[in-house]
Amino acid sequence: MNNTGNNTGSVPRNMSNDSCEAEMENSVEKVINIIGYTVIILVSIIGNLLLICTVKRNSRFNTITYRLIINMAAADVLVTVCNMPGRLARQITGRYHWFDGIVGVIVCKSASFISDSTVSCSILTLTAIAFERFCLVAFPLKKIITIKIAKFMILAIWLASFLSVSPLLYAMRIQKINGVIYCYEDWSPLFDQETAAKVYTVIMFVVLYALPLLIICVFYSCVVYKIWIRPVPIACRSNRAGEIDARKKVLQMLIIVVVVFALCWLPLHISLFLYFFQTEEYLCGIPQGGFSIGSIGLFLSHATSAINPCLYVAFNKDIRKGFRSILLSCCYTCNRWQN
Repeated sequence: MNNTGNNTGSVPRNMSNDSCEAEMENSVEKVINIIGYTVIILVSIIGNLLLICTVKRNSRFNTITYRLIINMAAADVLVTVCNMPGRLARQITGRYHWFDGIVGVIVCKSASFISDSTVSCSILTLTAIAFERFCLVAFPLKKIITIKIAKFMILAIWLASFLSVSPLLYAMRIQKINGVIYCYEDWSPLFDQETAAKVYTVIMFVVLYALPLLIICVFYSCVVYKIWIRPVPIACRSNRAGEIDARKKVLQMLIIVVVVFALCWLPLHISLFLYFFQTEEYLCGIPQGGFSIGSIGLFLSHATSAINPCLYVAFNKDIRKGFRSILLSCCYTCNRWQN
């Protein structure tokens, strides 16, 4: 997750770039990276903005779940705008070079802080959604999560996200190595660089990946049992059939979103563990040359921001209608301006 680098000299350890990328001189790989990042930037910005507008405009989406989905879409837009253009520019130019001076320090710290905060916000929002669905199914006669509580949850999610990655405001700094300025992670002098980096990696993996996914699995397992496995009394089937089918469709969509998030972020977590706890030769090449595990993992983690709105469109016809309506309105407006 974090943009990292070493302070020992020749090779910066920055997961957004970096040490392995210097070995990737194949023009085909470069073109694939440029095309891939261009696509996910456009799809992420357009898709998530359309998702936010659709949910805001349609009263049918005035639910706790979709308020949380909007929160996650906002986080996806933020990480796309703040993080991906720099990655794309680095692919196009083939160079990694940071800003110098106080501006470079501020941008280095803030960019890493915002980027990792949005990731934390996404997984915590998915956990909140799972909890909300669990409460809705497990306690159907009680309004446990109200609109007011949902607003508090969203605020708490962002505060927790900021706090969880706040150590990066200390650790991220810039340094010139062989004439190139890098934004990298250095925990000295307060902490031992190697030990602190490993501890932070493990804590982030547990707190912002493994533990939330475990909690989500528990919540959704209970919901699946309640909706699919547990038999519904015959007297209630006709009255609740439509409601149950609607909940099943929403649940399918949300579970797939979680699975995609888990799969897309797993390679990057693996690459971080391989780097910190093994040697760099494990990070570069799969297994000989080609794209590095870190490069693929970073691309997939960024791709989740573009995949999410596509999943909502694929699994929800009302969202599809909302997208179509907004796009048709935009086309109509453009035609009027041209005429």
